Amino acid sequence: MQGCFGTTLPVRGATVLLAGLFLVAPHKFGNIVNPVGPVGGSVFPTSTIEWIVGMWPTYFPAIASGVALLTVLLAHWWRRRPDYVRAWPLLLPCLLLALATLIGMPHTTERYVAMFFLAHMFGVLAFLLAVYIHLTQVPESRHLFLGAAVVGVLTSALNGWYGKLQGQAEMIQFLYDMEANGETIIMPLWERVLEGRITASFTYPNVFAAHLLLLLPVTLYVVDRWAKFLQPNDIQADVTRVTRPLFVGTSAILMLVAVYWTGSRAAVLGISSAAMVMTGMVAITHRDWLRRRGQLLVAPAVIVLVAGIVISLQFYDRGLSSLGARLDYADSAVQMFAEHPATGVGVGEFFPNYMRLKGPGAEETRLPHNLLLYFLSQCGIFGGLAGLLFIVQPVMLWFRRIGDGPPAPLAFGCVVAGMLAWSAHALADFDLHVPATMMMVVTLPLLVLKLPGAVPGGLRWHRSLCMLAALACLANLLWIPGDMAHQDLQLAMDSQQRLTQQSPPVRAPRPGALLPLVERAGKLIPWSPYPYDSFGKHAFQFREYALAREAFMAAAERAPHRSSVYKQIADCSINLGELEIAREYLEKALLWYPHDPQLSSRIKSLEIIEAKQAPP
Repeated sequence: MQGCFGTTLPVRGATVLLAGLFLVAPHKFGNIVNPVGPVGGSVFPTSTIEWIVGMWPTYFPAIASGVALLTVLLAHWWRRRPDYVRAWPLLLPCLLLALATLIGMPHTTERYVAMFFLAHMFGVLAFLLAVYIHLTQVPESRHLFLGAAVVGVLTSALNGWYGKLQGQAEMIQFLYDMEANGETIIMPLWERVLEGRITASFTYPNVFAAHLLLLLPVTLYVVDRWAKFLQPNDIQADVTRVTRPLFVGTSAILMLVAVYWTGSRAAVLGISSAAMVMTGMVAITHRDWLRRRGQLLVAPAVIVLVAGIVISLQFYDRGLSSLGARLDYADSAVQMFAEHPATGVGVGEFFPNYMRLKGPGAEETRLPHNLLLYFLSQCGIFGGLAGLLFIVQPVMLWFRRIGDGPPAPLAFGCVVAGMLAWSAHALADFDLHVPATMMMVVTLPLLVLKLPGAVPGGLRWHRSLCMLAALACLANLLWIPGDMAHQDLQLAMDSQQRLTQQSPPVRAPRPGALLPLVERAGKLIPWSPYPYDSFGKHAFQFREYALAREAFMAAAERAPHRSSVYKQIADCSINLGELEIAREYLEKALLWYPHDPQLSSRIKSLEIIEAKQAPP
């Protein structure tokens, strides 16, 4: 036990902190790191219960990773540095993604979105460095980290089962109660709840499926080891026949059924791709083993094939529409790359540029649902190459030995199989944007490989660069005051709305009374359009059109490539009787959404009205 935790108190503290992050990641870090949305509201927890039960803000994983890296550096301050050169296949893909993100930063207009994603990428890199440095000094702690990751994913799967068997009914009743109290529930929320797809503690069911696929093979391996460890020596043979199938079978059912309940079509793609690629790699590198034991693969292959056919048939219609939508995303991403091959359109710019490029009737989206296309379209050729290297990393690890000795073959094969399934899934969904699954996919290989030993020299540059990465992550603490100020603004606006909806209505303060809160939130979140956008919508509902237009114009300065903001400015101008200004902003909105079916007709209507009002 002492070998797993280390010998000194600082080292033990670092071990416990990292193990805790492996454990809580799927429960607290399962949200999407992309604040683009129709409202863009604050996500800062408002109570102790929310901190315990709910997810943490999207910038907290980066903060936690920065704290972990700083703790690890201090714990091993005077020890020899890790051998980064020999471990480059483990570290380089993630490092290149962070550098590619920096390339897409200078020319973006979506600075708020871009800063969130940059924090996310540096948080993942900091977590990878923290785990690698610590494992170099305390190799035995990898067993503790792997066990924590397995417990985390199993409890997350249990959470998904609860959501399916009990939580869904409670959510439906909760929504009915809200409607009975006069609150309006938007249709997309009803549709998502009634679909019956589970999310556990993740934001979207597809991302939950990706996390389960990543850890499924290695979880079954670890649970099998636990079963052998727990069996008594005096009745080993008899108990083995019961404990191992019981442990492994229960875990497999728990996770596979959860994957099925997510309803993810990309999960079928991930499992199938991992099975095919893994079989090919084994055939290339272990021909003799495959020749002697090939019959062992028949039963798993048949199960995977039958399960894939059943799931594909069940989601056939929805899968075809989803495939068509993803082809539209890919086509627009390629056009963005063709327009800006060197640097891409900029991090965070996919959404406004997709709305500009998409064809008539194409589905709207805020992300390309593809790791490779995300970097190719927004960060240019370097981003595309970095994304490609990240996707093929499991194949590279399979064919290149890292460390002082060969890894345990079965454990390593399970990790590579999970990474292959995740990589295939990431080419059909936005797994890249979820801290929990990104933190796992970059560190899982470290937990089964025999890493290179520490080497002397280079302590100064090693410490300096790692400290810089840790401090960059800790800089995300600066988001907290702005997030809380935005939350105060939201609560004040909600309070005004509730007062006007009471029967009989209560005279509420006018929206102008909230201007100090708006300005405070705007100063504390200097790149965010959301405080002004949400206040503009609030003022528009109160018919304060001049105040609303001023707020929307402030939002447009911070996000000048969004058609919806210009449309809102035009709506305010129409209500103020300023038709020429309205037409100007409708034309700007049309520039960023050429196929909006309403914009062209509204511009023509304004032109007709202006012509009638013109003097003869």
